[in-house]
Amino acid sequence: MPALLSVCSGLQILQIGQTSSIHWEQFSLLVSMNPKLCVVTISCDLLATDETVIQLALCCSDLQELNINNYSNRKEPGKVTDLGMLALSEHCRQLRKLNIHKLLLVDDVAVLQLIRNCRKLTSLTVKRAVLSLRTLAVLESAGYDSGSNSHFCTLQSRHLRTLREQL
Repeated sequence: MPALLSVCSGLQILQIGQTSSIHWEQFSLLVSMNPKLCVVTISCDLLATDETVIQLALCCSDLQELNINNYSNRKEPGKVTDLGMLALSEHCRQLRKLNIHKLLLVDDVAVLQLIRNCRKLTSLTVKRAVLSLRTLAVLESAGYDSGSNSHFCTLQSRHLRTLREQL
């Protein structure tokens, strides 16, 4: 991996798979060497953490798409919390698409702050995250119908535009 890192500056797209053996220190170095990353997909349980999201937010302000998938079969939730989502909303104002999967520690306040701050966001997908009744009511007022499934939510441009007007 160190030899690979030495030739990986200038990346715009980064995908880290579920079976990746990359460690936090290597990831941190990789991200700091590539501040122009635009698209990042993380499917590695070890990296589905606040530290990862915060590092991305601080180093890659031009980030446009982030996919974080915690595919672990374990019952515990992912390790991304409001801190990670708030860091994205503060530092990644160019974010257009966010897909978070099985990150149950992210609450509605962080999601709404992200919608408010990331004005270019056109797609937000939250899977297997518990959204409060307040958030569901806000989403429904924007035209989103969650039906009976409050653990899955996809918002597209029209929903996000309406939500921003209400926030």
